[in-house]
Amino acid sequence: MMYDQLHQFANEEEATAVFGDGIVDDMPSAAWDHNGYTVINSQIMLVDPTKDTTDGDGNFIRGVVAASGYWLGVTTDSLDKSEEARQLPSCRIVYTRPDAPMYWKDAVTWSAIPLNNISVASATILAGSGYVFD
Repeated sequence: MMYDQLHQFANEEEATAVFGDGIVDDMPSAAWDHNGYTVINSQIMLVDPTKDTTDGDGNFIRGVVAASGYWLGVTTDSLDKSEEARQLPSCRIVYTRPDAPMYWKDAVTWSAIPLNNISVASATILAGSGYVFD
């Protein structure tokens, strides 16, 4: 079983201090190992109805806005390591990775933020995670 988390930092420097920078052989890496975790840069796009619009053909385009802060996706196959990372002040959401496509809120096992009024349009996620967004 895989345990996924989203961590939010004020900036890249704070994120790097906790989970490293992903530089391997002087090259940035899309995903990197850090002390038993696989880490990726993540971008969370929230639904923003005030930005809804249409294209030149009149087709609806959903409005989105980037979530504030600097986000990292963190995953491990160890429940103990997942619990350890959940204790970090940066941890916002913990998921149990689904085996089949699943609505993201249904996969949440713990959250530091209320999820009732959050609609996520998209998120950079680890390959094969199967989360379905709003």
